[in-house]
Amino acid sequence: MKRVLVMGGTVFVSRATAQNMINHGYQTYVLNRNTKPQIHGVHLIQTDRYHLNQ
Repeated sequence: MKRVLVMGGTVFVSRATAQNMINHGYQTYVLNRNTKPQIHGVHLIQTDRYHLNQ
């Protein structure tokens, strides 16, 4: 299975991109702060670019 990483994944373009990748059978990962609901089927990689050392 092909895998794809989408940075963001919760607002407009990145959310639509993540959903499109899921619809086409990709194992889809999103990289974000997890402050908004995630799309069903994504794999979350939670981080905050302002707190990378924590």
